[in-house]
Amino acid sequence: MKVDYLIVGQGIAGTVLAHTLAKYQKRVAVVADSQLPTSSQVAAGIYNPLTGRKLVKTWLADELFPFLSTFYKAMEQLLQTNFLHEKRIYRPFRSTEEQNDWLTKSYREGYQPYMETEVSDEAYASYIHNPYGGFETRQAGYLAIPTLLKASKAYWQQKEAYIEAHFNYEALNLENTLVKWKGIEATRIIFCEGVGALQNPYFRHLPFRPVKGEVLSTNIVGYQLPYIVNQGVSILPAVKDKVKVASTYDWRSVKPTIWHPQNWKATEAAREELVHKAQKILKQPLEVITQQAGIRPATKSRRPLIGLHPQYPQVGIFNGLGSKGVSLAPYWAERFYQYLENNKALDKEVDIQVTIASIQKNEVPSTP
Repeated sequence: MKVDYLIVGQGIAGTVLAHTLAKYQKRVAVVADSQLPTSSQVAAGIYNPLTGRKLVKTWLADELFPFLSTFYKAMEQLLQTNFLHEKRIYRPFRSTEEQNDWLTKSYREGYQPYMETEVSDEAYASYIHNPYGGFETRQAGYLAIPTLLKASKAYWQQKEAYIEAHFNYEALNLENTLVKWKGIEATRIIFCEGVGALQNPYFRHLPFRPVKGEVLSTNIVGYQLPYIVNQGVSILPAVKDKVKVASTYDWRSVKPTIWHPQNWKATEAAREELVHKAQKILKQPLEVITQQAGIRPATKSRRPLIGLHPQYPQVGIFNGLGSKGVSLAPYWAERFYQYLENNKALDKEVDIQVTIASIQKNEVPSTP
């Protein structure tokens, strides 16, 4: 098989990049090992332009969020499947002071497209505690990532461009401007392995900082809110009477051997944390049905790691999307394509050439 790009990995990063390249008529093959655990299969898939306890505008929000909506809607049409759920996020205020702070912030330049302060707090009051009211975040929602991945896998299988296999680095041959792997010849190979990159001989030296995240699938009797609720945790709308509660953020307990079973095992501590935070918001008790854990491919700089290997320009990486993969992947896949095919420079904050140079100088960039 001869292709332009061999994509290794079929999480959110590999899937979005493969479809971006195919959109420009590039021949693509995808290789993935479905037996390996992935964070994409576990993630709640929330995308949110206002993040953190102080709810600041996320990095590149004005570019990312209009782009992701257009991209995923086009993918839904291509794959004939629904997985994009555009939902506002309701944030109940914790105090009068927080209420005043956010009413002031809503008038700041650049925040208006994302904030709705005139909301019907009474519509939420039957389900959650909101004595100080709250506001809604626009241009938000969640992606049903497993649905997307399943549909995309079937798409590539139909085109005979999906290879179910564990990627063996020793079998990769770099010949001049080509790469060869088990009968596949490609102009470039792009690794989109998530935390698997920590074992990749070409990129394991990059500054990853894996983060464990756990989510709950719960039952909340009579819960019918159509929007996401967020205060410490996110409570998603019910799907088939199940309500997802997400998620923890723990980098301290991740073991260096990334495929160690303990990394991917759900913990009682995370369960208690999520239940405690959810019950502070909810008026009804919740019952935990299932619990899942995943390891996000986060980075020390909190920026993606994108680009081509400095010694082997036919070998690239598209990774490090962390907990914001749903919002980051479409925009940066497009930028990566423009870099690969049209020589348009990557932003220095994501370009691995800059990161590698900083490592060599012991000056790894860090974003607070």
